[in-house]
Amino acid sequence: MSEKQLDEQEILRLAKLVNPNPLDLESIFNLYKKYVFPPATRPKMSGCMTCGNSIVIYWRKLIEWYNLNKNEFIEV
Repeated sequence: MSEKQLDEQEILRLAKLVNPNPLDLESIFNLYKKYVFPPATRPKMSGCMTCGNSIVIYWRKLIEWYNLNKNEFIEV
């Protein structure tokens, strides 16, 4: 399986999370930084939904980005 396929599987898994553990939070941050916003700073790991650099905001933006860019994960 390619790295992109593994990333896609991880994004889809993260999209379903309700109570992420610390490893899930780290994965959200790493994928957000890799695909959505490379210069991102480490987010606040609290559940703050209005903080600009909250992990919740990063998670939402990652899922939104994926939904708009699914075709990037299709391998020919």
